[in-house]
Amino acid sequence: MKDLIPRLRKNALFLFLAQQNNDALASNIYEWFSKDLFIILSNNRMSITGQFSELLKNELLSFLQAADFNISNITVRKIPFLTSDDALDTKPQTQPMIFTSHKVYNDDGKLLGESELPFTEESDGTKRILYIALIILSAQMQGNQKTILFDEFDSSLHPELARALVHIFNSKENLNQFILTTQDVQLLDNPIRIDQIYLIDKNFQGVSDLKSVFDFSNPRTSGRLDVNLAKKYIEGKFGSVPVVNTDRLLDILQEIHKGIDNEKTKE
Repeated sequence: MKDLIPRLRKNALFLFLAQQNNDALASNIYEWFSKDLFIILSNNRMSITGQFSELLKNELLSFLQAADFNISNITVRKIPFLTSDDALDTKPQTQPMIFTSHKVYNDDGKLLGESELPFTEESDGTKRILYIALIILSAQMQGNQKTILFDEFDSSLHPELARALVHIFNSKENLNQFILTTQDVQLLDNPIRIDQIYLIDKNFQGVSDLKSVFDFSNPRTSGRLDVNLAKKYIEGKFGSVPVVNTDRLLDILQEIHKGIDNEKTKE
């Protein structure tokens, strides 16, 4: 691999160059990024059609229903669309689109039937849990040993569902690694080890400092703090709490009101 260093351009990645030249170690690293690493971002601009499989359909529906989501069926259809703005261009083009079915009841609780909805019209919470479920089940089906990163894990999720998922991630049934970022302080009090919890603090220069809650305990006597971690965090015992000047925020709003009143007086 060292023989490749002289060939590395200033604007290129060494790993990319190495795997292009069939270096075994670099190829294994690239394969891990492509097959064993999943990243779930905080926004919901994600396509699930590439992850969805009929083999997972029954398990996925069972997962969603166990999570208290009223989805009775999931269907993928090829929907026609125009490839250009030219009205004369009538080439038959299609794209896969997911539809979800929901049971419909009357006021007396009698089942009337099902109503279908394009997945794009589902709530952010439903979109997110469906994608999360697909990733979890796909990782299990592919033999586990995956690393799954969640940015803003609790985004659009009910707190109870977020806690349930953390419990699943930390169970013996799970053979994958989950790394979560969250603003939900209450998740600190899930039954997890303190060496699994890290906090991020920023200094005056905006540089982030990563520290383990384990460092605030006595590792010789405690594998997990027997205290309310969320309460300790809010009290500032671990740092990493933003200092918000509420009075100044209110002053800014008041200044805006005064400015508007002054403009109206001039008129």
